[in-house]
Amino acid sequence: LIAGFEYADSGEIWLNGENHTKTAPFERPVSMLFQENNLFTHLSVEENIALGLKPNLALNAEEKALVEQAASAVNLQDFLTRKPTALSGGQKQRLAVAISLLCNKEILIFDEPTSGLDLKSMREVGVLIERLSERGKILLVITHDIEFIKTICSRVLLLSDGKITADLKGKEKENIENYISVG
Repeated sequence: LIAGFEYADSGEIWLNGENHTKTAPFERPVSMLFQENNLFTHLSVEENIALGLKPNLALNAEEKALVEQAASAVNLQDFLTRKPTALSGGQKQRLAVAISLLCNKEILIFDEPTSGLDLKSMREVGVLIERLSERGKILLVITHDIEFIKTICSRVLLLSDGKITADLKGKEKENIENYISVG
């Protein structure tokens, strides 16, 4: 609903003080990193990152430098000419985060950004996501990873059957296990 891929049957969606209830997805101040990172396998790492700036890939020198900076930020500077199919799972996730680094949207949605990653890759992606929040971006992270929640998230909303069951901040989120009902 927030990204605009589905429309609400009732109510309104306000983002950054503007009503986006009926706004098309590309017109919203939202970018989404899908669980299956939606990389274009026929494009190189560099071209996939460049899509975050310009869909037509016609970059000027300054924009090319930004692409290289984004690749360096996620430790993929040596893989710019490779296709996503030649990358590991962690590298693909970092590539998807690099694209997010360049998009000029204020709100970024990450759907399970650490799923399927080993511990090292998970930590690397977590650090990258933290950097995005330090740049003033609003991040919405959907995850089942409790350790990721404890270390990265400043506020946690627990959902069950489409309803918020807990709104945790500060020390509350450190004890998130106390708020999760299993059953």
